[in-house]
Amino acid sequence: MTKSIAFLLLGLTAGGIVGYISGVMSVDDTSTDWTPDPTPYASASESEESDEAPLTAPDGGFDSLSHALRAIGGGPTVSGTGRITGTVKDEAGRPIADVVLRAVPNRIGQRGRDSVGEGPPRDASLESQVKSLVRRVQTSRASRRESITDENGQFMFIDLAEGRQYGLRAWKEGYTVSPKHWREANQAKPGDEVGFVAKPVTRVSVAVIMPGGAMAQNASITGRVTRANSSRSISRRWSRQQPYVALPPDSYKIHAATTVDGEEYFSETVDVVVEEGKVPDACVLHLKGMTGIQGTVGMDGGDMTMDHVRVFALHFEGAPPEDSALKDGGGRDDYVSAHDAYKFAFKNLEPGTWRLGVSYANREIAHAVTVDVQDGQVTKVDLNIPAPNPSDYVVCHVVGPDGKPIPKVSFGAGIESGNSSSSGSGAILRRQDGEYWVAHYEGHRGQVEGAKWSLTARTEFGSKRIEYDRASTHELTFQFVEPGTVVATITGYAGSGMKGKLSVMVVKPGTGSESSFWSGSRRGPGNKDDGVFRLGPYEPGIYEVHLNGKAGGGSMQLWKTQVSVVAGDNPVAVPIPQLYTVSVVVPDGKVGRSVSIRPDDAQWSRHRAKLDKDRKATFEMLPAGDYVVEYQSGQMRIHVPGQSTVTFAKKEVDALQVHVSKPEGYYGRSGLQTGDFIVAFNGKSFRGQSELMAAWIGSQKDKEVVCTVDRRGQTFTVTLDPKKLMGGGKDLGGSLRPSTR
Repeated sequence: MTKSIAFLLLGLTAGGIVGYISGVMSVDDTSTDWTPDPTPYASASESEESDEAPLTAPDGGFDSLSHALRAIGGGPTVSGTGRITGTVKDEAGRPIADVVLRAVPNRIGQRGRDSVGEGPPRDASLESQVKSLVRRVQTSRASRRESITDENGQFMFIDLAEGRQYGLRAWKEGYTVSPKHWREANQAKPGDEVGFVAKPVTRVSVAVIMPGGAMAQNASITGRVTRANSSRSISRRWSRQQPYVALPPDSYKIHAATTVDGEEYFSETVDVVVEEGKVPDACVLHLKGMTGIQGTVGMDGGDMTMDHVRVFALHFEGAPPEDSALKDGGGRDDYVSAHDAYKFAFKNLEPGTWRLGVSYANREIAHAVTVDVQDGQVTKVDLNIPAPNPSDYVVCHVVGPDGKPIPKVSFGAGIESGNSSSSGSGAILRRQDGEYWVAHYEGHRGQVEGAKWSLTARTEFGSKRIEYDRASTHELTFQFVEPGTVVATITGYAGSGMKGKLSVMVVKPGTGSESSFWSGSRRGPGNKDDGVFRLGPYEPGIYEVHLNGKAGGGSMQLWKTQVSVVAGDNPVAVPIPQLYTVSVVVPDGKVGRSVSIRPDDAQWSRHRAKLDKDRKATFEMLPAGDYVVEYQSGQMRIHVPGQSTVTFAKKEVDALQVHVSKPEGYYGRSGLQTGDFIVAFNGKSFRGQSELMAAWIGSQKDKEVVCTVDRRGQTFTVTLDPKKLMGGGKDLGGSLRPSTR
């Protein structure tokens, strides 16, 4: 007899043994003939034993697999002095006794660690994987707790680890027992009280018959309960060994499905009525082959991979429908891609005549055919897309620092026209020679005269955006260089209590944010909860690094600096500035209403807080500066640091505050600057939102409007197009917002 579990398991495949152990040792399984030793074990990281160490058998060796598994032992158990209580009642509120409940600690086992300057790990041996699985299951069993409800339907779990989350489950023969709130049951902590609802169930005898008349081996039983204003679905596993499903009292429409040797089979839907205290009629579900259509989509030429390909299917009688009806005629549709080899499938179709069509790039139907679908059969159909029209595309060459085509590229497309813009993802064709054909983005309005189109290529070397003229541009080249990475370190982060409250953002001036990460988030390679963030890649150039704070339902910029990014790592020290707390009292405010505060020179950055029972809203994490407090239609200006508690003194809107984001935009060209106040239209001032709106609407009939501007106490006038007032759009290069002076 061998002295190692590896030899004991000789002849079994890795998948087989792991699957076997997973099956017989699941957390909720109680059928095994062995019990783990509840004594806490040291984990591999806490002891000299490793999962790679051979398992030494006792004298005489192992006489069974069970004996070998039992010798592995478990990891450290989870226990403490905490308690979780609750009740189990039926829908009428009556207590249910003798319900068995289990509490299992969430996330048992060691967590993964970050890779720090090292290559990929070597594959673990079969022996170590088996031992790790056995230890994990044994630890879970030794750490879980059980309870049984008393005559009052009450239960209690004891000896729980304080601060640890537990998942709770409940069982009782003849009932389905579910928590009132799944999140509470899945994330229960000591001190919580969790309620369960028990509904009686009845076993419905079910026979699932294959087309040849034989009983199926197993099947999925699915169904739906539909009422006047609600519906819910059910799903049950059925097998020849357990030929029944347990259902609460109700009326159901159910059907069966199974797969045999890759072929799918379905049954018709039947009605099943379950009444409490009555034995329901047996249910017979006759399977038949799937009724549907399957096929693939190809393109003439065969040297391109396609994106945004969509297949439509519409059932009809009589004359075939117009191709346009396929997209809006209420039929079926399926998206296909190169990932699935452009395969499509429509299942459970009504027998009869169907019209099938394919489109790509969100355009009209490119190819359509008529198909006769027979009951219980799958009709095979292949669709072919004609070669694309080059005028609908821009040929893009995306080249890396080494001068070679970049194989993995994603594109974003956009269009700007007048005061509006839209963006999305255009259809992409990739040739085998590395060229990308990217469809012109149509936005929501199709082609627009005077519009500006743009494409953004995103690669492992960063992203690059190019504006182009649709009429004259047929090719674009995106040349990437070695990128830079911003390594931002929040100084003083350790012990600051700011976990999850700070984000670092890298911004390309004039284009918006590039990327950001919240502290406490593990998104992105190399990001850990230590205040150090790696952001990128970025094309070398001038960027801004922002530190933002999150509090009170909003975010606010706390600090920023400009950096020159070069290839490689670019370290940036990000300090946490002195932050203050201010409370705003609104004497006539309504409890629960929101109050907001924003920096005077910021456009969208703000915090929000609700009025408490004392009609006070508290704002935290405010850096020094001037702020505007807003409540309903009124505003108030304050300075921080100042009084820690201020009383809101409402002031009516009497100006439009100017924010210029692009000096070359319309507002900048007109002579406006950030911080200016427009205080009158054609010499007429306004006070309050209603007067402002009346003045703005009144100006629309004029070809131009003379605006009086207050700039730090000095007044002058500028002439603007009234349609640009209070407008939006990137061509304006800024915005105007109602404000007080």
